[in-house]
Amino acid sequence: MKSILAMVQRCFIRLGWVFLFASFSALSRGEESWQMVVCQMPVKDEPAVRAVLSDPEKAGKPDTIDEVLKLHGVKKLAQFTENDPWQNRRFNLKKPIGFQKESGETLLDLGVEIERQGSHDDSGLVVDSNTDVRLQLGRKEYRCFHRSGMACLPTSRWVETGFWGDAESVTMMWEYSAEEKKSVVNPNPSHRSWQIEIRLYQVKPEDMEVLKKSTPETSEKALQWLSGRATLWKECRFPAMQGNKSVWMDEHGELLSPVNKDKSRFSVEAEFRGKGDSTHLWLDLISQRPRRSSPGRFHMSIVPKPGVWEFSSWSNVPEANLVVYRILEINSLK
Repeated sequence: MKSILAMVQRCFIRLGWVFLFASFSALSRGEESWQMVVCQMPVKDEPAVRAVLSDPEKAGKPDTIDEVLKLHGVKKLAQFTENDPWQNRRFNLKKPIGFQKESGETLLDLGVEIERQGSHDDSGLVVDSNTDVRLQLGRKEYRCFHRSGMACLPTSRWVETGFWGDAESVTMMWEYSAEEKKSVVNPNPSHRSWQIEIRLYQVKPEDMEVLKKSTPETSEKALQWLSGRATLWKECRFPAMQGNKSVWMDEHGELLSPVNKDKSRFSVEAEFRGKGDSTHLWLDLISQRPRRSSPGRFHMSIVPKPGVWEFSSWSNVPEANLVVYRILEINSLK
């Protein structure tokens, strides 16, 4: 009997050591959590949201998003959370908003659907992402937003990973990855990442001539001057990583049948090619409209100047004749 009791005690002791070892392992690894919010608001309310999430102190707190969602005009479309997401496994999350139907037939699933896969290396957190936002406009119209691509993202702070805007409203996507270990040991040049910003305007010919005189030192003031005079058509913002193609899209149309026959789509494909000082940005902008014989296209390859707004004319799209763009290194946003 004593030998049986002794054996049971030894088993419990061993189990205790296993539990203790597992606990220490989890603590040393640091359990991660991730959350993402997609929200929409009128253009006039965007600065207040950006001010909160860009504040150096507030941006580092995961619960700051609660303050944002209480701001005037902000509508939450979806909010997702996931524990220990970055184990190089792909996960999907979906927030249904409803269905668009015609004569009892579902034409479009409305909601927000995301797909993520990421892992840590010496450069930081590298994430491959895919996001689709499908919303209803009126009784038979819809609006779809899309973004996909890879980026090396900062952790333990709110990071903007998608932005779709026009003259009336904006849709924003922000993500937060909580992690104890934040230091980057040896950055991998192939994981260098940027935030791309693009705005499209309809500009008067005389104003176009003024913008040609802009220099890197005056580009910010030139954009401020332009914003008060020109009509904004589209605006986008998204991250991109060296050597990987990133895609951004804004689609609007009418649901005439299960196949969307009448739609307009504006899309951007971006890719950073080359290495070091020879890195150049490849941009392909495509505008498709109903009953238009061929899409309007803007294609260029440039050596970008981080932080500097560039101005280029676009002649074959009636909605906009000026493309304004710049890039910012992701790490400079910390």
